[in-house]
Amino acid sequence: MSQQSNMATTPPGDNLKQRFLKLLDEDEEFRQLVITKLGLKNIFDSLKQLHKNFKQHQEEMKQLFARLDEHD
Repeated sequence: MSQQSNMATTPPGDNLKQRFLKLLDEDEEFRQLVITKLGLKNIFDSLKQLHKNFKQHQEEMKQLFARLDEHD
């Protein structure tokens, strides 16, 4: 089957979707642009900050419990 006859049977948006998904998989710069355009970068950055804060609080709690154990 030739590519031209294949394109005749492929719905118009499918080729664009396939190209878009391929770019997401293969092109880091394109992926970052899409993430930013969709507003996901802010969400990812916020999640990173929350994770960092959580780990810091965990460490502080671990130190506090260690101090409490010293006084038992």
